[in-house]
Amino acid sequence: MTVYPRGDYWKEEIASLGVTVGNLNCEKYSDIYWGVQCLRGELRADKPDIIHTHLWTSNVIGRVAGRLSGVPVISSIHSPEYEPEATEGMSRSKLFAARQIDKGTARFGCNRMIAVSNYVRNSAHQQIGYPLEKIDVIYNPIDMVQAPTFDKRILFDEIGLPADVVLIINVGRIAPEKGLIYAIDAIEIVVKQMPNVHFVHIGANGASSYLTAVEARIKRSGISNNLHLIGERRDVEDFLRAADLFVFPSLFEGLGIALAEAMASRLPCVASNIRPLDEFVANGVNGILVPPKNATVLAEAILDLLRSPEKMQRIGSAARETALAMFRPKPAADRLTEIYQTVAFNK
Repeated sequence: MTVYPRGDYWKEEIASLGVTVGNLNCEKYSDIYWGVQCLRGELRADKPDIIHTHLWTSNVIGRVAGRLSGVPVISSIHSPEYEPEATEGMSRSKLFAARQIDKGTARFGCNRMIAVSNYVRNSAHQQIGYPLEKIDVIYNPIDMVQAPTFDKRILFDEIGLPADVVLIINVGRIAPEKGLIYAIDAIEIVVKQMPNVHFVHIGANGASSYLTAVEARIKRSGISNNLHLIGERRDVEDFLRAADLFVFPSLFEGLGIALAEAMASRLPCVASNIRPLDEFVANGVNGILVPPKNATVLAEAILDLLRSPEKMQRIGSAARETALAMFRPKPAADRLTEIYQTVAFNK
């Protein structure tokens, strides 16, 4: 059974697997109490062996409902919730309240945690005091199957790209922490030296004010014909296969799954030198790491790769090998099964 606190992301896909999908309709924090009561009703009806929660609201609701219903809870932690880079712009009172609720419910009703990186594991231990020995690390798995070759001109025609472009791609929400502004600044520098470079960004809008700033920056750049924001897509894999290079200018991440997917596609990648990207990117070996918020250095790294086809191929091949070693689904599923069995048998 899958229960959402709000929304119904991937509802049809999950339901098609024969999984019951429910919605607690928690649109705001004040709905959490009712979310707990609704989930307790679901637990009484279905009598699950384990609750596995993801993200802050679900973690809080699941822990309280699970403890009150006698069902063990595993919480997955996907980001460094309370690190300074993750809380910029948040009021001190809201941050304090969120942290205390998270900390209290973790102690009250969380049997085990799963972090998506060592960075997130250490952050959860330091910021909310959860025992380090009860936090496992499972990197988010990604699909390693590479589809047959395809004609990328179909994609290019759809979004109006010339056939002979050098394509640089970025995938992520349009939000300040994803650093899209710095990518645009860097691409402006690159295009002045290599006019056939085009930049495509794929991802949903996460903050309307930031989208406005991004669009204004594109207009000022003088290279708007080379910059393409194409929104959410279900064919991201095709764009990764069509691209020449991937950039990832994030300011903070819990893992950086879009970067891992690009690496699995054998793309040479230029990314911010931030935690936890250094857990799977070795600078100059399977990717290039540059200081965050530095468009000039980012542009220099892009130009260096584009002028070195052999280096691009070497780094892309090494990136693929890293992805195969670290992000395959079966080892992740096997480890998750072990954790489920341990928690269920020791409740």
